[in-house]
Amino acid sequence: MKKKLIIILKNIVCSLILPVVAFIIFYYIARSKGNSSYGDFYTWRAILTNAAMPICIGSVIGLNLKNGRMDLSSGANLALTAIIACTLTQAVHGNGFVLLGLCIIFGVLFSILTATIYISLKIPMVITAIGMVLFYESLTKVVNGGNGSNIVSTSNLNYWGAVPYSYVLAIIALLIYYIITKYSIFGYESDAITNNQNVAVNVGIKEKRTVLAIFIFSGIILGLGATIYASNNIIDQQSNLASVGIVYSNFIPIIVGLYLARYSNDAVGIFIGSITIAIIRYSLNLVGFSSLENIVIGVFIIIFSIFTNNQDAIIKKFKNRKLNLQRNEINISN
Repeated sequence: MKKKLIIILKNIVCSLILPVVAFIIFYYIARSKGNSSYGDFYTWRAILTNAAMPICIGSVIGLNLKNGRMDLSSGANLALTAIIACTLTQAVHGNGFVLLGLCIIFGVLFSILTATIYISLKIPMVITAIGMVLFYESLTKVVNGGNGSNIVSTSNLNYWGAVPYSYVLAIIALLIYYIITKYSIFGYESDAITNNQNVAVNVGIKEKRTVLAIFIFSGIILGLGATIYASNNIIDQQSNLASVGIVYSNFIPIIVGLYLARYSNDAVGIFIGSITIAIIRYSLNLVGFSSLENIVIGVFIIIFSIFTNNQDAIIKKFKNRKLNLQRNEINISN
């Protein structure tokens, strides 16, 4: 019982260490710059608000990555979905639920289109995704006359971007991700295809059906994310693969999520990773270093990747060093 409790405590500490360390670092930076309000209720409300979007995007990326595919078109899909949904909602004088419904519908439709082209052409996902990015971005220049969308100041539509509504959508996104990857037949079949595609197909798994199902569920989550994104951002037309930045700027949650799966599960990891990136973004903006956001996030990803890929060697090195110090102390005492 005691050993089990120690393991649980260890898993909790390992899961929470990233956001805690990030918060402590920026807490002292903010205080050194004379900001005494950092860490109060409003700070955490802003952080939680900023974390909802990464949760949704991280879930979309994670759902595809766990199935051996990197869908770079998610960002362009999200931007186009948000623009179309906002344009139609305002045209029919709809409310926030109309916006949410349209975002989910178009998110799923565009995901099905991407999946259909990927399945039909039988070309690598990266090539398919880049082609779809260019296609979706070109459509953002046509929809609504190329004016994008702006509902930031429209109170009957933009409430999905604020707490607690944004977290209702984020929690739904995480639940879909968790259920699909852990308990659905599509999750089991995807794992089998990822581990050994030929064997999986030979035992009767229908690969095309599984791929299409995963894209449909990722489209639902993407629709939730598009609703939050549209509520908090003025969305302009996209070009020159600019929308890919939406994917990479929210890549930390899935990297952290897949790593923390060993301590809890990847859904919890995506949540913790999203909180971490929200702390970094909010804090950099607060202390006047918002221009360094991409640099800090890039450095974080590099350092985190180096550590996770060499974790065992690093831990072994520190243990050996500690053991050598203990031996030296014993020799000195003798």
